[in-house]
Amino acid sequence: MGSFRVNRGGSWFLPVGDPLILYWASVWPAVSRFRNSRAGMEDVHECRSLTLPQRRPIALFRSPAWRLPTLAQARTGESGMRAAVVGMVLLCLVSGCTKNPKAPKIIIDPPSQTVTNSIGMELIEIPAGNFTIGYGKVVVTLTKPFGLGKTDVTQGQWEQVMGTDPWEGGEDVQADKDCPATYVSWDDAREFCDKLTDLERKAGTLKAGEAYRLPTEAQWEYACRAGTATTYSFGNDESTFGEYAWFNGNAFHAGEPYAHKVGLKKPNPWGLYDMHGNVWKWCSDWYDAKVSGGTDPVGPEEGSLRVLRGGSWWSRPVNCGSASRNGIGPSDRGSDMGFRVARSQSVK
Repeated sequence: MGSFRVNRGGSWFLPVGDPLILYWASVWPAVSRFRNSRAGMEDVHECRSLTLPQRRPIALFRSPAWRLPTLAQARTGESGMRAAVVGMVLLCLVSGCTKNPKAPKIIIDPPSQTVTNSIGMELIEIPAGNFTIGYGKVVVTLTKPFGLGKTDVTQGQWEQVMGTDPWEGGEDVQADKDCPATYVSWDDAREFCDKLTDLERKAGTLKAGEAYRLPTEAQWEYACRAGTATTYSFGNDESTFGEYAWFNGNAFHAGEPYAHKVGLKKPNPWGLYDMHGNVWKWCSDWYDAKVSGGTDPVGPEEGSLRVLRGGSWWSRPVNCGSASRNGIGPSDRGSDMGFRVARSQSVK
């Protein structure tokens, strides 16, 4: 059973090899994911392939701090009908066309152990397991348990390990030891993990082969979902989003345009705070438009962008979902970008 019937063969209106129609056909699966998920982050970079003649850039998403627009290319001087088609594509990509149907909840026993390391950082022990990543039907198997920070790394924790405060003097920052460490690049976050590993080895808190790392994208989403298959870890109802997250509705548009203290909102079912909103969180993977599946995936072997997850205080709820993702250069920093650590055996 379906809601559409097939039309084939084109018409008098469509020229042979029309690039817009070919483009539409090539990205329809991605458009469907945008429409059904109502979160336009997973395949936003596919918009860049719409490079028709006489194009001009349209900024679809912009962060207030790093101010790097994600661009789609739209054709100027279109005829009315074809311009409307372009507009419909972009509208679907940005805002979504239908609501996400209710998804079944996967029952998994919640983690029962919290571990505190030598600097007072709490980690939740996450069990091995299977789940479906992203908006599609990509199955992931994680064969090893791992620890994940109960909260994002705070300014106080960063100063303990690194002895610096990169957010000092930056725009849109609330300086407090319990606020997330921001203006931290992917490279900075990896250096933090390496130094924390050295500290904890000296303190004797790590098992053989364990280290602190950025979580893989699969580890991050698995922990964020916490056994759920809904848009958010608490369900599909956006009306309660403010109980679980700092987002544009209760931060940016409420006159508080900055990251807030960690742990003030409700946790997800596994006891992890702020997995939705507050700050985007770095993951270890290189970014690709399609998520990686299979057993213990670590993402592409190379790339130019690193994965960010979770949305921020500047984001709409739809961009803070369990499957919402973005990619940005590993040296970029911003007031809405932070991270949390994983403690694990090598993932490869």
